[in-house]
Amino acid sequence: MSDYTLAQIKAHPNFPFSDFEDDDRSFLMLELYWAQLFYEAIKENRQDWACLTKAEMDGNPIFTATSLLLKRQLTIIQKVNRSQKPVYPGTRGEGAFYGLQVWRNNGSTIDGTTSLNELVLYADVSSETEQEALRFIKLHCIDLEDEQVLERAIIAYEKRVNMPE
Repeated sequence: MSDYTLAQIKAHPNFPFSDFEDDDRSFLMLELYWAQLFYEAIKENRQDWACLTKAEMDGNPIFTATSLLLKRQLTIIQKVNRSQKPVYPGTRGEGAFYGLQVWRNNGSTIDGTTSLNELVLYADVSSETEQEALRFIKLHCIDLEDEQVLERAIIAYEKRVNMPE
């Protein structure tokens, strides 16, 4: 957790830190953005979660939080619209760039000793993505919904935004 609020991070002149792969400061600010979003979302449950994996410069992952107590993990991979596709919500369906894709994974700790129920958010930085990401963080990390509920939420999200298969 940082001394910066999410609002302060978003007020930074380089936000949304799209040059993170080429600029160390933007990379650190992007990592800080996702960490702060996560920690503000889970509020009083912070003691159950820790960052046990370092962020990678290519954004895969940009942020990972693990709860050994809850046997859960949240991984965020930074998504980039390199091909400059039209962006959702302005465009939907085939050919649109969706800022968020979500999937479940049966993960484990780095040493392989503990199985983890992992939720992966492949996400860009936008207001639409932020709101959806917060909803999934809440389902997985606060409400502790089971695998079936998460799968149904993912399918419902994909249908609602008209994401192609």
